[in-house]
Amino acid sequence: MVKLKEVAVQILNENLEPLEEYGTTRVSDIVSCTVASEDGQHFVLKFEDLRNPRLNHQWSTAFDTWIDEDGSVPRYILHPGGDHLCRGLDISATAGRRFQFSAIDGSASVTTRSKSADNIGLIEVFVYKTKELRVSKCTCTQRPLRDPNQARYGGGRPFGDAPVTRSSRRDGLHRTRLGDEYVDNVFLDCADTKDIGLYATFKIMYKPKVILQANSVIPLPPHRYPLRRAQDPAPPPIVPQPPS
Repeated sequence: MVKLKEVAVQILNENLEPLEEYGTTRVSDIVSCTVASEDGQHFVLKFEDLRNPRLNHQWSTAFDTWIDEDGSVPRYILHPGGDHLCRGLDISATAGRRFQFSAIDGSASVTTRSKSADNIGLIEVFVYKTKELRVSKCTCTQRPLRDPNQARYGGGRPFGDAPVTRSSRRDGLHRTRLGDEYVDNVFLDCADTKDIGLYATFKIMYKPKVILQANSVIPLPPHRYPLRRAQDPAPPPIVPQPPS
């Protein structure tokens, strides 16, 4: 769990087991860490408000998430003591598609260095202090899409289709795409909010394990050397004997 102040963000696998975090650092109100990703692995984002719900708090926490710099995940608002599991993006009122780590293959479009291309493999969560002005019932946070395979970010491109640099494609990095579909017919509260200010920022990098090991982010496994067969003892030296 990556914790800052009284909020926390965590990446879980599809069995809701936390991925181990490496190299956690904090600079002011920004905390950063790295996790190991696997090609084809589904993952879940967990948001937590760790404040005591028995106390009288004057504001809620709003979690705004950006993946690979290409666009945003719908905002989630938590009250003190609350948490939320974000499994993917809604594609209708009753279904969504899971987040999935995916290797960048040779078909990915290439661009020169840009802000979005340099941030492939980065999950950013911005947590705001916010006040809820009006709350109503709704069934999903996005309009139903015509084609579930083309769930899109705000920029208009299909999810996980941003251009990458040649080095990202050559080095075998991962990006996030939408994987298997899941049923989601939970009724959510939709709220009009007014942000008070930025509370905390989480930056979580994800890369293949072999790359993290090569960069000494993750220790290499102990090397097992093969057992060597002991050499046969040398024969005793021949000592000339005097004639009898």
